[in-house]
Amino acid sequence: MDKKKNVLARIAMALGLLAAMATPLAGCSAEDASPKNVVFVLCNTQGNKAADQDVVSHYLDEVCETHGTAAAIVCDGDPYVALEATEIGSNDSSEKSRRLANDATVASLSSQMVSCAAESAEVDILKGIDMAARISSSMPEGDTEIAVFSNGLQTTGLLQWQEGLLNADPHEVADYYECELPDLSGVSVTWHNLGETSEPQKAPSIAQRESIQAVWEAVLSECGATVSFEEGVADGSVEGDLPSVTCIDMPEPVRFSLADEEIVLPGNEVFGFEPDSAVLLDEAAAREAVECLVAKNPGIRQLKLNVVGHTATVSTLEADIAACDELGLQRAERIASLFVEAGVPENNITISSRGSRDNVAERYDLDSAGRQIPAKAQANRFVSVSFEE
Repeated sequence: MDKKKNVLARIAMALGLLAAMATPLAGCSAEDASPKNVVFVLCNTQGNKAADQDVVSHYLDEVCETHGTAAAIVCDGDPYVALEATEIGSNDSSEKSRRLANDATVASLSSQMVSCAAESAEVDILKGIDMAARISSSMPEGDTEIAVFSNGLQTTGLLQWQEGLLNADPHEVADYYECELPDLSGVSVTWHNLGETSEPQKAPSIAQRESIQAVWEAVLSECGATVSFEEGVADGSVEGDLPSVTCIDMPEPVRFSLADEEIVLPGNEVFGFEPDSAVLLDEAAAREAVECLVAKNPGIRQLKLNVVGHTATVSTLEADIAACDELGLQRAERIASLFVEAGVPENNITISSRGSRDNVAERYDLDSAGRQIPAKAQANRFVSVSFEE
């Protein structure tokens, strides 16, 4: 390992030796407490906010007070162990001396953790969590937790958000990668800084944050882990000349006008449909968007509307293609009803379906094994609307 990767381990060792030299194994004030063990997963990369040192310190305080074990992973494109599993906490018989020694340990370690930066391009969060779980399994018995500090936007490895995961169905993602996911049975994860970004990564909207969280909840649950997400706003960016990280597109809300010959109501958090269903992911948001379109363009009530439904691909079998045609028609009917509610005469609306028939070239959503690719499948669950005089 290079110097950077060893720096936290050397500091922890030095602090431990100093504490032991002060008063050898004289007992501790928390001798009846179960040890608190923490593995930090720190995405100190471009596009992420720096971990809050106060939050890191709070974890380390608990570890010190209970003579627990701490470790740290820096989560870049090739995550590395920045701090090997190290027991920390003074054994001084004097409460004041013990407190001072523990404070010094916490201050030094927390400072180093929030500043120990990425070494390789991109971010592989899931691999970092897997490494943390392996380290935690070898820690002494106690209350063990993995504390993740990341915006949640993984750009390499198994889950790559640039491939459209932002709009993918969370459970489809978890099911699709089931056989490739790590075993995290019994692991407890607490996630900080989800959705908190720094330049050049654009910040997600509230709905997009919810999508990021939902995917990670589904994936980690499929792995066998439990996960909770802590609220709070992180301050500051990671300092230094950092390796590049792919920026994930955060689309603005779709805006429509009658100047468009055809508008596409995309399969996103506003107009997306549940898999194999004509149920909208967020009916209230879709209704509001249609009402806004009609209100800003009252002339739409005098036009003819052609509403066309689309679906993900099931297979190339005629029966499945026919079933997709029927589902696409149901989706077109659902969107047409929103236009009727917004004041467009029902007689002005024609509905039809293309089902999965247009899913060719870049829109093809089946992999080589014939399984739906979650992000591409979700993108094909949409409705288009064209206007005629």
